[in-house]
Amino acid sequence: MQRRWTGRRIDCVIDGGQETAAVGAGRGDAAPARAAADRLPGRRARVGWMLRVNRLFHPDAAWSRLGVFAGAFRGGCSPRPAATSTVSRWETGELAVPTTALRRYEELLELPPSLLDTTARTLLRYLAPGAVRITGPPRADAPSAGDGPPIEDLLDAATGSTVLTGRDWETLTDLLAAAGPSAVMPGRVWREISARLVREMVIADGTAWMLRFESLNTLLNHPRGAGAAIGACIDFAGDESGAGVLEVVCALDNTASPEASIFLASQFREPLHARARSGALLASLRKIGYGHYTSQQLRTIARSAAETAGSVSERRYDRTLAIELIRALPPALTATAGRDMTRLLREAELQQAQRNTPRTAYTELLALRVLGGFGREIPGYEEKLLIPLIAEMLHSPDADARLFVSCLLNATPFAAPVAAQIAQDLSAPATLRDPGRALPMLDALRFLGGQRQRALIERLILTPGLPAPVAATALHHLAHVGRDSSPAFWSAAVAHLIVGDGRRAQAELRADPLAVHDLVYALGRADQDEYLAAIRADPRVAAPARAAARWWLALPEHVRKSSAL
Repeated sequence: MQRRWTGRRIDCVIDGGQETAAVGAGRGDAAPARAAADRLPGRRARVGWMLRVNRLFHPDAAWSRLGVFAGAFRGGCSPRPAATSTVSRWETGELAVPTTALRRYEELLELPPSLLDTTARTLLRYLAPGAVRITGPPRADAPSAGDGPPIEDLLDAATGSTVLTGRDWETLTDLLAAAGPSAVMPGRVWREISARLVREMVIADGTAWMLRFESLNTLLNHPRGAGAAIGACIDFAGDESGAGVLEVVCALDNTASPEASIFLASQFREPLHARARSGALLASLRKIGYGHYTSQQLRTIARSAAETAGSVSERRYDRTLAIELIRALPPALTATAGRDMTRLLREAELQQAQRNTPRTAYTELLALRVLGGFGREIPGYEEKLLIPLIAEMLHSPDADARLFVSCLLNATPFAAPVAAQIAQDLSAPATLRDPGRALPMLDALRFLGGQRQRALIERLILTPGLPAPVAATALHHLAHVGRDSSPAFWSAAVAHLIVGDGRRAQAELRADPLAVHDLVYALGRADQDEYLAAIRADPRVAAPARAAARWWLALPEHVRKSSAL
């Protein structure tokens, strides 16, 4: 079978029942796709690719002509024109893209405000070589005191009950970063804005979440505000009933403050609760690479990670994180983990090697199906990054790496078709029986999936006979895939997972306090306050679920409204 796509040839061959694919340029001079999958693009290349594919695959085909796009650049938020060569160098990663240019792309291509800008900022920070201490504007052409509301008005709003948007938080924290050590405020103000920002962040989603997450990272690295921001995260983590505890603990990975390292290391010795320890495991993957831990802290982490990885009673998620954590430790410490850990590491490496070939083939086919769905020709264009990015999203052992690639893809025209293909392939019984394949696919839907994929997530949560990790991961992402469910689903989910109606299929999920938190979180995100009130008042419901419902219902209205903006 042969078909054309955007000026390239796609050859799909059926060989012995196994579909394989080879990709070449229209003139037959491209390298094999598998070789491309081995090359991971860097920070600027990813941002440039995001801009390029949004322009090329825009419904208005005129924007695919570089000269037309560059000629229209002046206007809106960009008072200056952009030369064709400048736009080209932005899109190839040769030049850093200024904030005004990212926002001008959003205007010209009629994209949601902040989608490209915030995605780029998130990627540039995440893929930076280490945590950055903010001593001035965190990026080029950051807002000044003359742009938007005065900082005093924003501070009044953030410490009061005014509804704030994600862009408001971005402006406020950028102005504080620009002031650096000169940003002198009472400690109470730093604490109040940090605490509110954390609460809004954990219940936000999509771009609203990214804006707040990056604002929190700015505070975590501020020369005067870092202490209050770290304290807000630690205080939040101490309330086991709160939503998003794991996420808040993980946020401490990007600050070099000893206070953050001391807290995270303590979660390996005497964790506050299970979610706090999971967050410490995940955060430590990056902090070890940054060199944030002392030698004593590393020894503590190594011993605890070895125990977690070798214990069959631990959750699969924590065991997987523990193994990756030990891989990240210095070899001298890894050697102290003992023979059992050496065996586990070898087994994990063998399983990874056994899956490499079929995973690579699936990645290529997934990308080709997505690309084949775009019908028009784009002369001279050759897609080189989609395959390695999808490979990283589905196969990287680093959960953060998978998350942030899905964030990137979510800001491109590929988001919906990739989600549709993954959901279709995820429905296969053989895939669902293999958590190693199914879980990364479900993780990808956390950012890429929409209301169409929500039905699949709901079915996986309530279907009997699925591996518990698959059902638990589907439940974990329920709040983020689409927006709401039918009353029939909510009633069944609450009855089976929280109240407990004797149905065996969900017994394992019902016994998992993390899963219970995920369902309450999904109810809160969907504004299902009637269910939350019923859970809070039902004496048959376990204490953790009642406490989580109580936490949601106690959230101030202005915090809930702000988190959606």
